[in-house]
Amino acid sequence: AVMAGFSPSILWDIGFQLSFAATLGLILYAQPWEEALRAWLTKNFSTETARRLTGPISEYFLLTLAAQLITFPLIVYHFGRLSLSSLPANVAILPAQPPVMTLGGLSVLLGEVWQPLGQALAYLVWPFVAYTVRVVEWFAGWDAGVRVIGGVDLWMAAVFYLVLFVSTVFWQPLIGKLKQGVQPALVLGSLGVATVLVWQAALARPDGKLHLSILDVGDGEAVLIETPDGRFVLVNSGESATQLSEGLGRSLPLFRRELDILVVAGTRSDQLNALPAVLPRYAPGYVWWAGDIDSSKAAGQAYVWAAQHNVPLKEIEAGQVLDLGRGATMEVFAVSEDGAVLLVAWGGFRAMLPVGAAKAQLAASDVVVLSREVSALLLARGGDLDYNPPEWLAAAHPRVVLLSVSSYNRGGLPDDELLDLLKDSPILRTDLNGTIEVVTDGVRMWVYAEQK
Repeated sequence: AVMAGFSPSILWDIGFQLSFAATLGLILYAQPWEEALRAWLTKNFSTETARRLTGPISEYFLLTLAAQLITFPLIVYHFGRLSLSSLPANVAILPAQPPVMTLGGLSVLLGEVWQPLGQALAYLVWPFVAYTVRVVEWFAGWDAGVRVIGGVDLWMAAVFYLVLFVSTVFWQPLIGKLKQGVQPALVLGSLGVATVLVWQAALARPDGKLHLSILDVGDGEAVLIETPDGRFVLVNSGESATQLSEGLGRSLPLFRRELDILVVAGTRSDQLNALPAVLPRYAPGYVWWAGDIDSSKAAGQAYVWAAQHNVPLKEIEAGQVLDLGRGATMEVFAVSEDGAVLLVAWGGFRAMLPVGAAKAQLAASDVVVLSREVSALLLARGGDLDYNPPEWLAAAHPRVVLLSVSSYNRGGLPDDELLDLLKDSPILRTDLNGTIEVVTDGVRMWVYAEQK
């Protein structure tokens, strides 16, 4: 409470959430589980044997289990993965943690007083830290140690916590009730789950429209396109792997955990930082690539991952057209070392995605090509005026302007001068409106925002 009082935003910090949940798990379950274990051991063994076994089992197993029970939904929600090796890994590293915490904390305090003294003590901590890291790496190398679940909605985690809370508070009465009504409850529960799954599958079927979702991924851009026949194309990834995983989990069907096409249309760090972490969960059928591979570490990692997993990769050239089905297309308008400018069109609908626009690439000489008005325009570079020249904006004359930007970006974007130029156009921003979805049937256009 004190930490949140000084910095309310810490409530959204993943590390803080996990620490809070783990501590809550220890408070709620450590003592009751230890007492239950002691009672069971006393019943089946001698009192002395029960006393000797209770301590080690509780310290090395039950405490870890109590912490992981509460943190499990948060881990799955934020990272889309379930670790099966985390329990034995925690048991293995537990003996090294007291010296890591006590000596490590003491070295920090002494280092504030006199740096050499703190450094000397830190050297004593190093073997325990090295042991911890090596053991974790060894368990992480287990092929069967991790299960990739993909995107999990927040409401699923909330339901888990609700059930856990009710079970914790009303455990004894629930046991009696379950003994009396387990069969009806099981039948009704199974029917309820089946109903949810059937409706989820029905609602996830293609509706014959073209969907463009500007996902809220912080800085950079991530555009998820659902084609009229139900294929999924992801254009770039943005900066935050957590937000991208959440966005894909919300947008893709329940049991769909792959992409048909990945389009890398910009290779800056903020445009692709999320991609290496998310690729194993949402593997693409093939990759369209534009931009310099060496322009960022994330770009190089994504390129290598595609090669290692034999994912077909094709370099984009200006003038190429990707068939999205039923007459919808994605045309490559321009290509440079920075990436590509894309035009998504279907019937009378046109959406410009200048994800990889080079500086002044859309200057006056190119405006003629865009003389037809566009339905939707994604601003380049988070709303940087240098990459969104007034001539181009005037020629495009979009019916709706889309902006992918974070509220904490370091460049102070979007530029106020650019917003002033667009004051007569409706603007939707991911930092204010969350994920934005544009839907069209080729004639009409519907625009939805997560937050109004």
